[in-house]
Amino acid sequence: MKNIVANFNASLKAEIAAGCYLAEIAFRSGAVWRICDSDIEIIVSGDIFIPYPFTYDNFNFGTSGEIERIVTSLDNSDNSQTPVFRSHDQRKSTLKFWYAALDFESVLIDKLCLFSGYLESYEFVDNNVIVYWISPLYASMQSSLNHLSASCINGFKDSVCAYDGTDVSCSHTYTDCALKGNTANFRGGVVSVVSGKMAQGEIR
Repeated sequence: MKNIVANFNASLKAEIAAGCYLAEIAFRSGAVWRICDSDIEIIVSGDIFIPYPFTYDNFNFGTSGEIERIVTSLDNSDNSQTPVFRSHDQRKSTLKFWYAALDFESVLIDKLCLFSGYLESYEFVDNNVIVYWISPLYASMQSSLNHLSASCINGFKDSVCAYDGTDVSCSHTYTDCALKGNTANFRGGVVSVVSGKMAQGEIR
């Protein structure tokens, strides 16, 4: 990815003073969160990206050169992310991840989209939320991703499970959830969803 960024910077005519990464997360619950790893707010086409401690890791490139997976780590030392992920089923949430070139006044010169994809899974590790994202193009080619093996983390009939049928027990598997007609609230693995509109794997 360093080569991608270096080539992008070299192609720009204006002088570049700094660069930063921008992330836009559109949660399934409806909220849109825009953050950057800069020390100050970055404005892009009227949208404000606020400084927030996050890191990225484990870029997985496919044979086509496209990034198939990305892992982001969101700071959760103040527990602000706990209700976001614990209280809502965030499957189908999306991430757009850019590198932004800035001038000497930290004004955007141009930006390069490095990744666009869906939330695959997440976990709480120490004071961070580790979120795993997958591109729609990669998901469409991996049929194995459509099978869920992880156990659901919901409590049976709790507020997130929301099952109100007559069954009195649950095995916490996707198969059992399907028999109960409650897969919309399943919180184990994640069914891969391929965007109906995509170009080179990018979500529109």
